[in-house]
Amino acid sequence: MKTMTFPVFRTAVPTALLLALPAAAEWTYDPSAQTLAQGTVVLENVTANGTKLTIGNNKTNASVVELDLSTGVADGYEIASIAASAFDGNKNVVSLVLPDTLASVGQSAFISCSNIGGTLVIPDSLTTVGNHPFYGLGIRELRLGSGLSRVGNWMFYGCNKLTNVVWNAAVTGVNERGFYGCKTLKTFTGPCTDGGFPTNLTSVGWGAFYTDGYDATLTGLDVRLPSLTSFGDQAFRTTGIRSADIGGGVTSIGGSTFRVCLKLESLVFNEGTKNFGDGMAGWCTSITNLVLPSTVVKVGAIVGPNWGSRPMHVWWGGVPDPAQFNYSSASGDNWSLLRGQTPTVHHVRWKDKEKWQAFAASIPEDYATDNALVLPSEPKPNSVGSWGLSGNQPVYWFDLPSGTLILVK
Repeated sequence: MKTMTFPVFRTAVPTALLLALPAAAEWTYDPSAQTLAQGTVVLENVTANGTKLTIGNNKTNASVVELDLSTGVADGYEIASIAASAFDGNKNVVSLVLPDTLASVGQSAFISCSNIGGTLVIPDSLTTVGNHPFYGLGIRELRLGSGLSRVGNWMFYGCNKLTNVVWNAAVTGVNERGFYGCKTLKTFTGPCTDGGFPTNLTSVGWGAFYTDGYDATLTGLDVRLPSLTSFGDQAFRTTGIRSADIGGGVTSIGGSTFRVCLKLESLVFNEGTKNFGDGMAGWCTSITNLVLPSTVVKVGAIVGPNWGSRPMHVWWGGVPDPAQFNYSSASGDNWSLLRGQTPTVHHVRWKDKEKWQAFAASIPEDYATDNALVLPSEPKPNSVGSWGLSGNQPVYWFDLPSGTLILVK
């Protein structure tokens, strides 16, 4: 029997049709009701200035769930700003996409909207932000745009699920508490980052990366800030950084800047830095290396008690100007391990005679310089009270030659 074959006809489907997806619906603005609607989502208190829209009070708006503002607005309108406290504490918002027309976000605009998760993208168009606009969000990744030169005051305070920040080269500063309390923050990626941290920062404000997580944030990172000119108190307090190399453009290092950085091993300050605030490296239990520049003229209570069992060496590039140099004194928990009575005599002191003797035996044989350290055969006991401390146990101390500094436990 003869086999019959039949032609098969195939209709070509344009690739563009196969890949096309339904366009997300535009928002619709109602000037009389002052609402902005997209499907079942209705935003209230939306005002217009010409074609520029400002979103106002939606603190308790239950219809807001997935807030995608990036799809545009019909009839030539555009979302230009989000007012202060517009979504303050609104737990109904679970995602947030900002539009590329957004120019400003007011103070506390999304504060405590803790159910907003995923990735937050700051558009390049955003140039103005109020204090703590994204405080306490549940985001896990942040992408910064080029419109902002600085991370604003308290901008991402308490975003305690944030793990990664995609940096932007246009951002050169982090203001007061910019990333305060971001306990899970691990790394920065993108332009101008090296080793997981931005290297182009010129200013770091008070408590910029401070967290009470105790080494949970920025763990193991090597921080290099060659262009830094302004450095606030407690900027890296309790972070888990491994080392820091700070450029000489910053004249003063704030108090407690690296306090309780439990994994910090090395601190290097370059020529130009002059002043160190009290408790700069207090309770840094792993630190063994501190490099001070010859330009230093004032040292506060650099370290606090109990910062580690290993000897800590402080290398100083020169002898300070006697007319300028003086050590500040300290008392209580911030007691200073450097307390100079004159520009040419430096004292080291601690409370445990046996540990003092163990340190004396541990000094490397090759530690020989023009200002070689010579320890007395017996430490000099002094009453705690004479050092402005509490208690009755003696403090053992000795003098160091000019220009030689070593901190020990």
